Amino acid sequence: MKEYPLTAMVGYSDVVDAFSAMLCSPDLHSVLIAGGSGTGKSVAARASAQLSGTRRVVNLPPSSDPGQIFGTLDLEEAIRTGRAERSDSVLSRADGNIIVIDDANLMRPSLLLGILDAVEEGIVMPETSSPYSIDAKIVCTMNPEEGEIEPHILDRFDMCVFIEPIADRDLRRDLCNRIARRLRCERRGARYTRIDLNDSIFK
Repeated sequence: MKEYPLTAMVGYSDVVDAFSAMLCSPDLHSVLIAGGSGTGKSVAARASAQLSGTRRVVNLPPSSDPGQIFGTLDLEEAIRTGRAERSDSVLSRADGNIIVIDDANLMRPSLLLGILDAVEEGIVMPETSSPYSIDAKIVCTMNPEEGEIEPHILDRFDMCVFIEPIADRDLRRDLCNRIARRLRCERRGARYTRIDLNDSIFK
């Protein structure tokens, strides 16, 4: 299935509002989406660029090391040319774009704090190479059941949105119908999937 339209996600109006505010305001840089497994956090985070005409998503795995994130001295280039060049990094590629970190609560706290600092200040300070500027937004997701983000880091996010599982029967039916309609549009000729209200998903 292709990328799901953000504005079609059921129960995500607060997330859309948060993304819109972040993308429109130069003073807002970060959004944290918290919720349980299967609530669509990652889908929404990767769809955030749909609300921006110019920014694209740059994924940053929580297992990344400091050199991969911030950059470091390119030793091969230094040996070959004698010039102190910085290696490619996720943050350098994220300039002008949106950084997405899934399961940010599983990232080393010092690294997450460093990324938030860099995005907020607009400058990256690698340990072994020269500083460089960055204009980026950041969207993180977390499942509180898998661990919390330390309070002093949580306070650094401009906006936090908690996604509750959809319990309302009508909303769940609406969600299934939207998915069925999208599948029908993508697979021309496929039969429309009828929604059985006796199915366990609605109970």
